[in-house]
Amino acid sequence: MPNWANVSYQITGSKESIDRLNNIIDELVSAPSPRVKNGFGKLWLGCIVDALGGKWEEVTCRGQIYERSRVSDISLDLDMEMAWGELSDFREFLEKTLNVHIIYYCEEPGMATYCHNDPDGPKYHIEVIIEDETYESDFIDDFETIQMMIDSYINKKPKDFADAIEICNKFNNLHVHDEAFSYIKVNEAICKD
Repeated sequence: MPNWANVSYQITGSKESIDRLNNIIDELVSAPSPRVKNGFGKLWLGCIVDALGGKWEEVTCRGQIYERSRVSDISLDLDMEMAWGELSDFREFLEKTLNVHIIYYCEEPGMATYCHNDPDGPKYHIEVIIEDETYESDFIDDFETIQMMIDSYINKKPKDFADAIEICNKFNNLHVHDEAFSYIKVNEAICKD
């Protein structure tokens, strides 16, 4: 069983390139069955590769699209589930085939991996679950926001990143056996590529 990662792509390119990808996704969604036989469904990444004229056997396709948003004529956002992190060869295939640029954000909580390829992107990631009712998982640009969030949930304001980790660990240890689950995790977001 893989560790599943939530991956978001912010794709920018010409109107023609974005239209092409968007139309392919429309066609895959409306098809009676998957374009390529698989265990994921019609929006398996291998179906995208095949529809773009590639060979899915040569591109890592461990995942599927679960949401799409047309941001503008030249921008499309995709939210996907991928096994074991962001699939760089799938991203590079899209970039080369469509002549687009892709910024990605990847959250893989099972391995405490939070990364992106945006050089101006966020430095931190926070995940909060309070009594099974509040769930928040966000990339954060500045430490002051992390301080504010932790303080708002548990009334303790960390002085630095190490202190934030210590405060969260103490909170988590106190609530590990609670009937209603509570948990706060802070990580550094790593910029790759």
